[in-house]
Amino acid sequence: MWFGTGGLSPGGGVSLYDGKSWITYTEKDGLAGNLVWSILQDREGVMWFGTSGGVSRYDGKSWITYTQKDGLANNAVNAILQDKEGVMWFGTRGGGVSRYDGKSWITYTQKDGLAGNWVEAVIQDKEGAMWFGTWGGGVSRYDGKSWITYTQKDGLVNNVVRSIIQDEEGGIWFGMDSDGVSRYDGKSWITYTQKDGLAHNEVKTIIQDKEGVMWFGTMGGVSRFDGESWITYTQKDGLAHSWVWSILQDKEGVMWFGTGSWYPDGGVSRYDGKSWITYTHKDGLASNGVLSILQDREDVMWFGTWGGGVSRFDGKSWITYTQKDGLAHNEVRTIIQDKEGVMWFGTMGGVSRFDGKNWQTYTQQDGLADNKVISMLQDKEGIIWFGTMGGVNRFDGKNWQTYTQEDGLAHNLVWPILQDRDGAIWFGTSSGGISLFDGRCFQTIDSKDGLADDAVHSLYMDKSGQVWAGTTGGVVRFMPKNKIQPPVTITQVLAGEKTYTQLSERLNFCAGVRRVAFGFHAPSFKTRPGRMKYFYQLVGRDTDPDSRDGFAHWQGPTNQDTVEYFNLKPEKYTFRVQAVDRDLNYSEIASLELILPPVWHQIVWIRGILAVIGLVFLAAFGFVTWRWTAHRRQVLAYQRLAVQELQDAHDMQMGLMPKTAPPIEGVEVAGRCLSANTVSGDFFDYLAGKRDNEIALVIADVTGKAMKGAMNAVMADGILHAKAEEMEQLSPALLMMKLNNVLKTRMEQEMNVTMVIAVIHRNRCVARNEAISEAISKNHVLERSEGSVSEGEHSVSEWETTLTLANAAHHAHPLLLRDGEIQTLKTGGLPLGMRAGIKYSEEQFKLQSGDVLILMTDGIIEAQNSETQLYSDSGRLERTISQFAEDLSAEALVNAIINDAINFGGDKTTRGDDMTVVVAKIQ
Repeated sequence: MWFGTGGLSPGGGVSLYDGKSWITYTEKDGLAGNLVWSILQDREGVMWFGTSGGVSRYDGKSWITYTQKDGLANNAVNAILQDKEGVMWFGTRGGGVSRYDGKSWITYTQKDGLAGNWVEAVIQDKEGAMWFGTWGGGVSRYDGKSWITYTQKDGLVNNVVRSIIQDEEGGIWFGMDSDGVSRYDGKSWITYTQKDGLAHNEVKTIIQDKEGVMWFGTMGGVSRFDGESWITYTQKDGLAHSWVWSILQDKEGVMWFGTGSWYPDGGVSRYDGKSWITYTHKDGLASNGVLSILQDREDVMWFGTWGGGVSRFDGKSWITYTQKDGLAHNEVRTIIQDKEGVMWFGTMGGVSRFDGKNWQTYTQQDGLADNKVISMLQDKEGIIWFGTMGGVNRFDGKNWQTYTQEDGLAHNLVWPILQDRDGAIWFGTSSGGISLFDGRCFQTIDSKDGLADDAVHSLYMDKSGQVWAGTTGGVVRFMPKNKIQPPVTITQVLAGEKTYTQLSERLNFCAGVRRVAFGFHAPSFKTRPGRMKYFYQLVGRDTDPDSRDGFAHWQGPTNQDTVEYFNLKPEKYTFRVQAVDRDLNYSEIASLELILPPVWHQIVWIRGILAVIGLVFLAAFGFVTWRWTAHRRQVLAYQRLAVQELQDAHDMQMGLMPKTAPPIEGVEVAGRCLSANTVSGDFFDYLAGKRDNEIALVIADVTGKAMKGAMNAVMADGILHAKAEEMEQLSPALLMMKLNNVLKTRMEQEMNVTMVIAVIHRNRCVARNEAISEAISKNHVLERSEGSVSEGEHSVSEWETTLTLANAAHHAHPLLLRDGEIQTLKTGGLPLGMRAGIKYSEEQFKLQSGDVLILMTDGIIEAQNSETQLYSDSGRLERTISQFAEDLSAEALVNAIINDAINFGGDKTTRGDDMTVVVAKIQ
């Protein structure tokens, strides 16, 4: 056991007693202060001590002290709590409350909503909300978002709260400095169950007899309660069946019990206090399952049954009415007689009205919420209410009105209906508790308010005005209280970007304010947070002058405690709000007057000056508009010419591209150029050599955009063809030298062409084995014969394929795919058209069957994704080429490379360069 000590005398500290010996820790050992007010052991077993000098943490070995320097609100710590999340809370003397999560500190004070900065007690309730008892300020509840403060005005015994605890039922108890204890539960409910003497916890019907005794029909018999003792009657005593659905005391004081089920046993039992008489189907009762009983003004008994219709018994003879006679349905759940003497029957097929001669039935087609009618009530004004499986109906004889969960009803399946002395209508629901309705506002009472269970089967108001509720979990008695209006206040106003919390009766805003928001609050012990309802209006906007003091044009009810208005005109307004608590008690109306002044341009004499200035401006604007329109027409004409130029350039560029390659035996060739948005100068072409089986593949990138780029491409391609015609044997280096010399004289300065020319030549040959061996030993790594050598005998392919390459500064180097591996064929030279007399070199490679040659422009390798990564750096190009299958065509590889580059680089609209690919596949 740990004991916090200290006071005015010397010494103090904290003492530990293990049952045998004492150990005392003081400031000398590491305790923050010798005056100890609070002690807590956390979930890890660590001890925390709130002292006069801060908070000390002791893990059994070492001490850590936290003070104001670390973030604590005040060094004098009255209370310590560890919440469900493991966060530590410290209530201090004069500094408020501090929250510490092991890393950072947060302090809450009166400025944030705390009742007072001297905090005596801290707890966390079952719902996770924090409660803080203060010295002189009352108690505050904090749910992590908003604060609610309760004081003596709300029902607290005293504003000095020393201790707080929550009991097993969820009630919060507050220990005061004087005057006793307060408990927060509404103080309105008393519950009776089987433990108290009730026959069964599921109560179907309740009445009070002429002597004030309460009777409860349950699923286990009938219970009688005189306020002190209980008596239960079952089948052993003479009751027809243990399931009791309805009870009635007739004018002679005799008790009638409707019992039974869908099974044959059951019936109506009559009890005069001494003996029992049971009536069943054999005696003339429509069915042995009796759900409802009524005695009319002529003393005739009516019995609504389970599937047999309704029976009328005058003490001598029985008459039964069924669907054949005009009844809506043979299962009759409820019976009433209205003020005119007309009988009403609520059935599983609608409502039937019987005036003794004629039947009339109302269903959903007439306005009924649902055809399954469980309960009925005629209120003091003659209105008939119907509880159905689809909501509640109000019927004034002409018009139907339906209320459902969307309107505030607790649940759409409504069982009993009751009107209390104040005229409020009570609706017991299947799983939502009880709804109270005064014609304007719905409020709900459920198990969190003290109801035994949210399934309410019966409601009854006794002679004293107490309401008894029969639920699945027992009987609850609701004791009416004095009507105490809940206090409501306007807590803050937000106008524009400024917040007002110090509110008087009138607020004057700055000019130009168009948006105003209001916050309001009504604290209450009995009405749970979030259940208070509010009505509000902004006089001058929501109301007419004639309705300022009435309920017309009020907004609500709503659970929200804020409202915001937009686009307000400069005017005087009055905001009004009224709160409604759980018991339908209405608060006084809180109001606040607002004045929104006009901005300078809304003043009348300024508007006159502005009108004159406006006329002058309009005249000037008309002239400027005329000039601008003429200029705009000229600009549009230039734009149309530019668009046409781009289209012509695109057509010209695409016209360079060959449809197919000249045939060469054993070589498949394909190419494609995908132009960008801005026409560039990419092109590719095929040149047929004069030797057999010879072809030159050309791929180029010409500087310049639009028409200039296209013209340069056309010129370069034309010169290339002319020079190739002059050559008996195609040589890439020689062809480039001739093309360069011509382009230098024809192209503008700073313009140039990068190009790769790849000449493929195939030749039939027959070689001896020794020659093959010598060739293999001398050739480059790529110079491998197309044939294969076998052990003991050499065989040679009849084709020899040679690749001759020249490169004029084209940095998208050719690639060769051989046996699943990719090799880069690097050759170099300056761009064409920059300087005359340049000599270009060429290199030769031997190709073999299955080799694939790929030429491309920089539009492929320089494609970028959203992160500006280059396609050539991503590894995707190599993967696309490596996955090329031998049985696929060259065209398939061309399309695969272009499509993958597009997917990598994004949508076409972001591409600024052409994409060109040429592929040659050696078969």
